[in-house]
Amino acid sequence: MMKKSDAVPAGGPRWFRPVTPRSDGGAAIAIIEVGGSEEFIATLVPAMSVGDVKRCSILGIDDGLVARVAQGVWHLMPHGGPLVIRQVSAALIAAGCAERQESAYPEAASEIEAKMLETLARAESPMAVSLLLKQPGLWAKSGGSDGGSDPGRDAILKRLLTPPLVVVLGGANIGKSSLANALARRDVAIVADQPGTTRDHVGVWLELDGLVVRWIDTPGMRETNDAIESEAQSQAMAKVAEADLILLCGDVTTVPPRQLGRGAVKTVQLRADLGLAAWDADWRVSARTGEGLLELSKGIREALVPQAVIDIESPWKFF
Repeated sequence: MMKKSDAVPAGGPRWFRPVTPRSDGGAAIAIIEVGGSEEFIATLVPAMSVGDVKRCSILGIDDGLVARVAQGVWHLMPHGGPLVIRQVSAALIAAGCAERQESAYPEAASEIEAKMLETLARAESPMAVSLLLKQPGLWAKSGGSDGGSDPGRDAILKRLLTPPLVVVLGGANIGKSSLANALARRDVAIVADQPGTTRDHVGVWLELDGLVVRWIDTPGMRETNDAIESEAQSQAMAKVAEADLILLCGDVTTVPPRQLGRGAVKTVQLRADLGLAAWDADWRVSARTGEGLLELSKGIREALVPQAVIDIESPWKFF
């Protein structure tokens, strides 16, 4: 937080710095520290005494709280969404403020440790925690400016911070929605015997063996005259182009579609409790009995973030 040295005399420089860690998902409330002369701050926020807190419009962008914490230092507290933070920061820069690149973690023993703590606050996957905690020591041992990290490995491990996209494709009424519900351990998709029940793609974040993924459950691929269902299928196909992993699904009576994308491709036989399909599958699962769900979760995690990559004892450029 603020130190005595942060106080700015009248006529001093204008600056700001986000105090709360940045996050893709945002937070309920953000704190942006602003310093400058009384005359300058008066153009941004209402007049107040040291120790005062007021609710007001923050730069015409968002309603929030403003606190005067010291002579020449204020805290702006808008909502913590990434868009709001970007807009407030842009408005402060336009007003003549320079952004300070100070760490929000003054207790950190090194720049790498400060970056690690900031990243730890926004890491989505539980598997990232132990790996991040090792990084200050690994970077210290490496002695290099780049830590000797491998760009290919870095990109794979960043999936622990930003969830990769998994897209599920398959025919209508074969149990794709039931699979999503089983993996989520709650109802996230409508399940019924009527083909075409899922008429839009359903997105949910799932934790699979310590890795959080963005899971897209698409409508069944079939010929249809339904304009809404047809549009949903087109949108689902657009997601395939962005996918990190594509799961082609079928069951004992339905073969999986032949759909490729830039990501890895795996096949899954659904409703395995009804029998063994004649086509080869990477995994066979049953949402009803739970058969194969653990193996599927581990297999997806391994396909996206292999254990061998995690186990390498070398620095990871996570920032």
